[in-house]
Amino acid sequence: MSDRTEGEFHAARWSEPLIDSLGGGGGRGLLPPAVDAEIASAVGDVAARLPAGARRKAPPALPEVPQHRVLRHFLRLSQMSMGFDVTADMMGTCTMKYSPKVHEYVARLPAFADVHPLQDPATMQGTLALLYRFERMMCAIAGMDAFTFQPASGAQGIYTNACLIRAFHEARGEGVRSYRTPNGVYYPSVTTVLGATAPKAAVRDWQNSVGMDVALHIAGTQAAVGTEVHERLSLYARGLDPWQGYQNEWDRPIDVRGHYDQLVRFACSRLQETTASEAAAWSDGLRVAGSIDLVAVLDDTWGDASGKRAVVDFKCLRSPPAPDKTATYLAQCAAYAVMWTERTGQAIERVVVAQSIGTGGVRLAVDEPGGGRLDAFVKRRVEFDRLGLPLPGRDYVPDPEAVSHAGAGGAPGNGGGRNGMNGNGDSNGRTRPFVVWMTGLPSSGKTTILRELVRMVPRMVPLDSDVLRE
Repeated sequence: MSDRTEGEFHAARWSEPLIDSLGGGGGRGLLPPAVDAEIASAVGDVAARLPAGARRKAPPALPEVPQHRVLRHFLRLSQMSMGFDVTADMMGTCTMKYSPKVHEYVARLPAFADVHPLQDPATMQGTLALLYRFERMMCAIAGMDAFTFQPASGAQGIYTNACLIRAFHEARGEGVRSYRTPNGVYYPSVTTVLGATAPKAAVRDWQNSVGMDVALHIAGTQAAVGTEVHERLSLYARGLDPWQGYQNEWDRPIDVRGHYDQLVRFACSRLQETTASEAAAWSDGLRVAGSIDLVAVLDDTWGDASGKRAVVDFKCLRSPPAPDKTATYLAQCAAYAVMWTERTGQAIERVVVAQSIGTGGVRLAVDEPGGGRLDAFVKRRVEFDRLGLPLPGRDYVPDPEAVSHAGAGGAPGNGGGRNGMNGNGDSNGRTRPFVVWMTGLPSSGKTTILRELVRMVPRMVPLDSDVLRE
């Protein structure tokens, strides 16, 4: 037996300066060959084709270091890093795992490394054949129908998985958000109905004008801002600290703070009594469900609406909305009014849409919940059913007679605790929770991939019985 004692591993430590400080300038690491005369003649003066604003006024201040010095510099840096070439005790990320040298050699073969995305497929049949054979091997091992080798990194692989999960659920008809009531019936959300039946041409024109990446970023940012503003307003309405979780005022996101301040000033501060905030409700007449931002009695600053119990819905917008958009918001509130009346028996006399504009100001839209606003939503609900989306009750056509009592005491027999719901709520206006079924990938540019994965997987989410929130 050997008495050799293994010492602790110590990586090399070089006193290596930054590459910017190496050499005195004028060094050349690579001497590219001259451009062929035929190519130079066809292309012409490349610099002259660039707009004046895109040209540099001076060359970039890049290090001028000879090739051998560059090689020594990065070799020394690599020796100070943990890697399989310097130690067998490998614990690290996917970028540090052991890759056999033969694999590195194969990956650098010109048939792989030098392939151009626009290369003629006829010139790379051998490469495509190898990829196909490898894919068939992987499918045989894993029992899958197909594989893709397109993701070039771990992050791209995770995103590809997210897209596959989304496609799987959409193929099963699970890409639409719906709610399950206590009696086991599934209803689509009010916003799902309105979103699925909204005209798509204007949205597509906007996406094409700004580009899909920018459009997704804007939509995701607005969704994230709107969600946080709603959370802060809900805390405010319940008399809690609306900015809990922030160390000081300057930590609060400026766009969230701007919308919040405007909505509190022009809407929330003008309420005489708050009945419920983020209230879970549904309508058996309309066969829809959702979460109501606020149910409150308006104070004496609302003109002929003063003293009326109203459904209040908050919107955070980048710019003033078109009239048809505001009309859709009022139809949404009309549906909420029906839901609230059915669940509690309390009449809703007004619907209010408080629209905070990012450029400044709040637009308030006030109307009665019945009549044309409710008719508009019923029409959209019928249209939603005709789309044939795979939801329970998709063949159901709402009966206008069953939902015509909004603001007048509710539909007959709906005021006394239907489906296990407390008909009048408690003293704080709270209602009993129900369960939400959520599937589909949210269109959020700022949401992390992990959160997207969690939100995509079908799951039952019970609503908090004390703090009613979606």
